[in-house]
Amino acid sequence: HHWMEESQHAKLDTLIVDEIASGLGRKEIEKGIDDYMDIGKFLDGGLQAQVRMDLESLQKAIGRVLGAAERAEIEAAQLKSYRWTFLLSGMTHPNFDRSLRELSVDGHRRVGELARAIA
Repeated sequence: HHWMEESQHAKLDTLIVDEIASGLGRKEIEKGIDDYMDIGKFLDGGLQAQVRMDLESLQKAIGRVLGAAERAEIEAAQLKSYRWTFLLSGMTHPNFDRSLRELSVDGHRRVGELARAIA
């Protein structure tokens, strides 16, 4: 039931964005997309910090310091996982993709470039 409720939120959010955007001009829409990307970049910085804290916790839990190569491998895998879960799954969702493309072809391109850069 929780998943059904979440899917309803996603559908409602799309309708709300469409309604709000219908009253905006091109500059306002592009500013909104810029703000969206800035928030995504901010969140990505938080995810990177979380990965570093996770690695410190892991080292404490296993009672040893990870080597540079081992640490880099774990960090890359964890960051990729966090980025997919908290950023990319939404940025690349077909409904979001379609809505964004309808709002701004240039914004759609820019968000796509950002998604590819952090994937």
